[in-house]
This record gives sequence, C-alpha cells and structure tokens, in this order.
Amino acid sequence: MQGRGDHGARRPVLLVLDYPGRRDEDRIADMNLESMGFDVRSLLAEPFVRAPTAAAYAAELVDRFGPFPAETTAVLAYCMAAPIAQEVAAAISVDRPPVPLVLFDGEPATAAAVHEQYLVTANQVASQSGTGSPETVDPARLEELLSTSPEAAVAVLRSSLLDLVPAALANGGTGPEAAAIAEKVADFYLDWLVHLVAAHKASWTAFGGEVFHVMSRDHGYDGDWPGAAGTERARVDVPRPQLLTNPATREITGTWLARIVRERDRATAATRVPARRAGGEDMADRGGAGSHRVVVNAEGRGGIWPSAKAIPPGWTATGFVGTRDECLGEAARLPQEISSGRDGTDGTDAPATAGRSTVLEMLERTVRKYPDHPAVSDDDSTLTYTDLWNQARAFGERLRARGMGEGDRVAIHLRRGVPAIVSMVGVLMAGAAYAAVDSRYPDARRDLMIVNSRPALVVTEADKAAELRVLGLPVLEWTDAEAPEDPGPLPGVRPGHVATVLFTSGSTGTPKAILLSHGNLRYFAENPGLPPLSPADRTGHVSSLSFDALHFEIWCSFAHGAEVVVLPSMADLIADDLQRQLRRRRITALLAPTMALNHVVYEDRDAFAALRVLHTGGDVVQPAACRELLAGSFSGEFTNLYGPAEGTTACLAHPVREVADGAASVPVGRPLPGAEVYVLGPDLDECPAGVTGELHIGGAGVALGYLDQPGLTAERFLPDPFGAPGGRMYATGDLGYRTEDGLIEFVGRADDQVKIRGYRVEPREVEIVLARHPSVREVAVVAAGGSVDRRLVALVAPSGQVTPSELRRFAVEQLPDYQVPSSFVQVPELPTTEHGKRDRDELERLARDHIGRRDAMVEPVDRVERYLAGMWESLLGVEWISRRDDFFALGGNSLLAFRMQRRIERDLRVSVGTRQILTATDLAGLAEVIRVAGEAG
Repeated sequence: MQGRGDHGARRPVLLVLDYPGRRDEDRIADMNLESMGFDVRSLLAEPFVRAPTAAAYAAELVDRFGPFPAETTAVLAYCMAAPIAQEVAAAISVDRPPVPLVLFDGEPATAAAVHEQYLVTANQVASQSGTGSPETVDPARLEELLSTSPEAAVAVLRSSLLDLVPAALANGGTGPEAAAIAEKVADFYLDWLVHLVAAHKASWTAFGGEVFHVMSRDHGYDGDWPGAAGTERARVDVPRPQLLTNPATREITGTWLARIVRERDRATAATRVPARRAGGEDMADRGGAGSHRVVVNAEGRGGIWPSAKAIPPGWTATGFVGTRDECLGEAARLPQEISSGRDGTDGTDAPATAGRSTVLEMLERTVRKYPDHPAVSDDDSTLTYTDLWNQARAFGERLRARGMGEGDRVAIHLRRGVPAIVSMVGVLMAGAAYAAVDSRYPDARRDLMIVNSRPALVVTEADKAAELRVLGLPVLEWTDAEAPEDPGPLPGVRPGHVATVLFTSGSTGTPKAILLSHGNLRYFAENPGLPPLSPADRTGHVSSLSFDALHFEIWCSFAHGAEVVVLPSMADLIADDLQRQLRRRRITALLAPTMALNHVVYEDRDAFAALRVLHTGGDVVQPAACRELLAGSFSGEFTNLYGPAEGTTACLAHPVREVADGAASVPVGRPLPGAEVYVLGPDLDECPAGVTGELHIGGAGVALGYLDQPGLTAERFLPDPFGAPGGRMYATGDLGYRTEDGLIEFVGRADDQVKIRGYRVEPREVEIVLARHPSVREVAVVAAGGSVDRRLVALVAPSGQVTPSELRRFAVEQLPDYQVPSSFVQVPELPTTEHGKRDRDELERLARDHIGRRDAMVEPVDRVERYLAGMWESLLGVEWISRRDDFFALGGNSLLAFRMQRRIERDLRVSVGTRQILTATDLAGLAEVIRVAGEAG
C-alpha cells in the first residue's frame, strides 16, 4: 500500500542553500514546508564557494548531487547565502522556465557590500592598535578593480589590512590578534566574496526569475534584485534570529510558493496529454491537475477532497479545483480561526463533539458531589475538591485581571505538582486555554514550545521568570491567591472552544501545536468504554505535563472524584522500586508508557499488582510482556490503548485478559464510544477485513487542528464521509487492519515503509516475526544506509542467551530473504524518549553506527583471529567482528574478559594471563598474544 502523500505525482522540490560557517538549512527545515506538499532538499554551499563562475559552481553541485530535479520549484536561502542562491537559480534555469528565489534577509553581493564589510574589519584591526580609524581603500577604486581583476582587488584589500598590523604590534602585545583578524578576513575575501561578486555579474544577466524577499525588522536592504523578473517583499516584525522560527514567515512563504506551484502546474497542464489505461479510460492521478477540490463545511472549515469521489455530506465545494498541493495551498488561505470561536460559531465541528458542556462544568459537578474528598496531592500539600475549585478560581480571577479571557492562550511552565494542576484549571476558569510546557525540557525546546503556542502570558516560578522574559512575552510569577468573595459567573466558554494546546513531534523535528477543545477532553474523561474510576481511586500522575497521558491522570480522575497523586517520573519510580512505591503511595490507577511496561514486567511481574486499573499506550505492547503481567499477582483491569494526540489520547481500547502463547501481537481493540476508526485504502475507500490500510479517526475526539498550520491541518484533517454531516476525520499515518470479529490490529507507520532491493518492506512486520523467538524480549527494526545500499538492522534486547547467528537462522526460516535484517545488534534495552516511546533517532543512530562498523570491517586473517571473532560474537552479541575491533568498545567488561580467558585456555590449550587480556584489547593484538604464547608452549 502506498503511504499518505505518495500520490503518483512527484512533489515540487525546494532547494535549500547554506553558506560557510552556518547551518541555517536546519532552521528552514523547521518551517515544515513539507506539510504543504514540498520536497525540501538541503544543499550545503560550503564545498563549492571557491568556484570562480556560476557555471563552475553549478557543475560542482551537479557533480555532488546529480542533475537538478526537473520539478525544482524554488531555491531558498538565508541571509548571506542569498547571492549563492541566485547563482544556482541562474544555472539551473537553462532549458526551463527561470527558477524563483525565496530569500530570507540577505542582499546582493556588490562592490558596495564588499567595501562595507571591509570597513568593519579594518576598524576592528585598527582598534587593536589604538591608532583610530585607518585610511581605507576607496570604494570607487574597489569597484573598478572588481570589474577588471578580482585578484587585484584581493591584493589591494589584503595589503590595506596588513598595513594596519605593525601599529598594533607596537602597542603592547595586541598585534597577534590584529594579524590573525587581518589574515582571516583577507582569506575570506580571497576565497569567497570577491570572486562571488565577479561571478554574479554573469548570473544576474542570465537569471530572469522572480524573487520573494522576506525581511526581518533588522534588515535594511529593500531594493530590487539584479536580473530578477520581479521582486516581491514582505517584512516580519521580529529580529533576524527569529525570522525562520516565526509562524508568520512560514505562512507568507507557503502562500507565495503555493502560487508559484499553481502557476507552474497550470502551464504544465495546458500541454499535458492524458495517459490512458488499456481499456481506454483516463488514468486517475491523485496528485495531478484537477485531481482534488477545496471544500468547506457549515462552520467554514476548509478541507480538500478527491475530485473523483462524491463530496461528503455537510461539505460543499468552493469551486477551486487543482492538484492536491494546489488545493492544500488554497485551503490554507481560507479563514482558519479555530482557537476561540470568535467567528460567531461555537468553535467546533458540532457533529463531532459529543460533550454538551465543558470540562469546567464536569469538574463543578464533581465538586458539588465530593466537596471534601481529596482531589490532588503531592509531597507538600493536599487539596480537596473544594480547595482545588477555590484556588483555581482565585488564579483565574488573577489572570482575568491581567486581561486574559476567551481566545487567549497561557503557557504554563511549572514543575509537576499541585500548583501546575491548579494553574491549568485556573486558566480554563479565566476562559483561556493552557499550553503546559514540561519544566524538564531543554531550554531550546522549552522556548520553541512557548513561542509557538503564541501565548498572551507565560506563568512560571520566580526562579525562571527572568530567563523567560527574554522571549519578549509577558510573564506572571506563580503565587497562591485567595479566592474572591464574589467572583461572579464563569466565562461563557463552550464545548468547542480550545481548552489546551498540546505539542507532538513533527516530522522535521519542530513540534506541532494541537488544539484540543473542552468537548474533546470531556469525550475522553467520561468515556464509558474505559474502566470507570471512583472516589476510592488514587491515580498516579507520572506523565510529563506536555504529554497527552496527562488527560487520563487529571481529567478522567476529576470526572469521577478520584484523587490525583503526583509521583516522580516513571523512570525515577523504576530506578527506586516501582512496586514498593505504588504500594506505599496506595496507587490504584495508572497509565504506564508501553515501553516502561515492556521492560518492568520482565524484572518484576508483580510490579503493578497494587493497581485496580492499568492502562498502557504510546507504543507496541509485547505479547510476552502481557503474559508475564497476567501470570503474576496483578488482578485488576488491564487495557491496551491506541490513539494519537490528535484523537485526544485514545480512540481504541482492548481489554487484555489473556494472550495466547503463539500470539505475535496484541490487538489495539475496538473504537471507544463516541469515536470512529476507519481502515482506508489509497482512494479513501474502506478496506475489507484482513486488508491493511491507513487508520483514520472520526468522532468526538478529533482535535480542532494545528495552531498556525492551516495547510497541515487541511492535509491531515479530512472531511469524514462516514460520520455525521460536516464532520472531519484525522489521517493518522498508521497502518492496521480489521479482523473478522471487528478488532483492529496495528501494523506500523505508513511512512516507515522502506524499499530494500526494490521490495517494499514494513519493518514492523519483521519485528513481529523476530519477537516470536523465545530469547527475544524486545526488538526494533530500522533501515540504514543510502538509497542504493539500504539495509535493515535489527536491534534486539534479549531475554536469554542468544547469538546474532542464531537470530539470523531464525529469521531466514521465517522471512523472505529481502526481509531478513543484514545485521543483528544486541542492546540491553531499546532506547526511549522522555515520554516512554521508542527513541527513533537513537535507534537510527545505533543502526548507522553498526553499519559504519560493518562497512569498515577488516576480515580476520587466520584461524586464531577467526576463533576470537566467533567467541566475541557469542559473548558480546555483535556481528561482523573486525580484526581492528576493541573488546571493551564493543561492550565487553571484566567478567566477560574472565570468561574469554577461560575459553581460550580450554579451546586452544594456551595460557594467557588476565593482564594480557586487559592490555591487548583489540582482536589482532590479542591474537598475536595467543600466537606467541602458543609458540612458547
């Protein structure tokens, strides 16, 4: 099956240019232009900056990266890479329409620009000598030299700068610094800027494309670009360092690019001859011209839909028809105010919202019912439901006094504890929405999440206030507040209004801000498909404040009068003694990250025995782990949950009561009441039982969309043709199938599919097979290597003694040859993120490292070395042992070294001392020690 986004038509390509000393292509990647349908490719300019002409520069690029793609849509560049981008655009525009440029700040490389930079450096050198401003090169003379002889211009600049050095040398030891600066800058001009100016004179006359110049408030150049067919400008009111991370930059850039793509595709469509099937009918190209249309529902929400399919009930066509990417761009320009309901609607898709009231009304009902029951506690304090209500109400009034209200967002950056939970409820009582940012996140991640949530206010502890004010946002320090005597009515928030902004990982590394409504939260909090909590329950709060498991811990507890008990993180609990901590704190309900559960039960099957309700979710639960849990003293209700954050924590649930010995997987279950889950093929038709398709979620849990990303919202949140009129469904990117009895089985990610030797391979399928081996506790299969030599690597956490060779034999017996991993790597446990999910980046790094080792392998040369290589494989669980490998670098330790010594003495009848083994740690060196000892006999 094709993954989402693979529609038969190639995506338009954006070439991203870097320049020496910077890596701004990463920040351009953070703009997530992929979500608008572009294929973003970074070209590092540094290796090619010495090319003397545009043609030579382009030749270097083609040699490195191959011919420029015919579908190249635009070249993007930041700041001083802009002139390089124009050179590239001119070169690749030969024999095709001129390629447009998108430039973020920057200015043309001219003699004036050279002279300006020269003056800065000359003054810097002169300041080392204290002699004041130097005599400098005349700009007119420099321009003349640049026109006639770049080498002469370089010589004059170098001479002028170095003439300043003797005065600095005579001024008490600052001369060396001055000389270093002069040499460095002279070389800079020699190697890049001067030759670049000369080269651009040719590229300007050959260019002829359009330029879109996006400028920060720090940028002064707003002239036309030489050689451009036209220059459009946009200014974003942020300083230069924030230009590429500001949502406004992404929106205006995407809008301009969408117009460029639309015009290009229309020109192409005018000359396109439709392809035909053997039977004569036109071939449907889902990505081609006219393949999609833009539609809206009664609330004015935009979306896209295939032109060949009937428009779902409750949606109407706008009249715009085009390629899929054109339609995404057009849908992104429709009104998308989904954050507050200020557009006159209640801010939600009415058919998809089950809750008829807000989570505040739900909480208020619980307060009236259980006023004196504990609501939330940590190591420092306990609040009853009445206390919680009053303190949150007081904080809400404090926020309202600061101007917070309906439609606003408040970022909460507090440590996990009672104050953090009070502040979340208080924000809702002010009528606003909260964006909780985990206090344990690195500063860069914290700042990105806060800024991207576009808050009207940031709430934090006093010791963090100063560093957060640097972000330029209003900051409120957390303090307890007394409840007002007469606070008045709560704001008129409705079920469709945004309650929280939740961040989830983005494919480019930039987190996406998901907007969840009161109705979304209430759907999950009160869902009758989950084992109900009660006032007798104490729910363990172990989740990050920024993770969607928090909704179970807080809102499910508050819906039923349970007590939320703030615990250390799951990692800290496991390190301490999870079973003891759960019993000591009398925890009865917990949502355990799947990866944590998979690990814990192998060491202590009774770790969760104190619980009445145990949920797990976030990753693939291992059948063997479930069997271990159920074979112990746990007697509560155990449920496997499935659902992305865009579906409000869970949409599928499967009560796990037994798992057969031969089971290869655990189902993710059936839809929760209020949720719909569809298994759809590439054409959005439902797949029959047993056929794998992409999982789509409909119903009450479907989020409102992504903040400030209307194009991505339109791409992922589609009209729902199966649900209530006007409803939407979320395309998860997950693959699964429905069994004959209605259960849904998870298969893997659509975007995890890889091609191995021309075959499409789903790594999850390989994982399922390898997990059947009795000595495999957990396994992850990832692809590594380039497109030509793509290989599968299996990272295995064993539960018993097993060698890579044994695992390979097992795989060969079970799988076709193209699905057998080329390498098996044993690890103590699979790496996880702070949320307890598999750390894909770390898994891929381990795989790359192993592939690198294998590619650099030097074969053992004789019987002794081959013997050692085989023994190391057995002891260390590592394949492809090289004669250059180091025993301890591969994971060896003193105990394994002792075992190796005994085996050598037993098998080779050679006496080797412990000191010799610990000294000769590489395989070739140890083999030589054994040879010498054998000869000494």
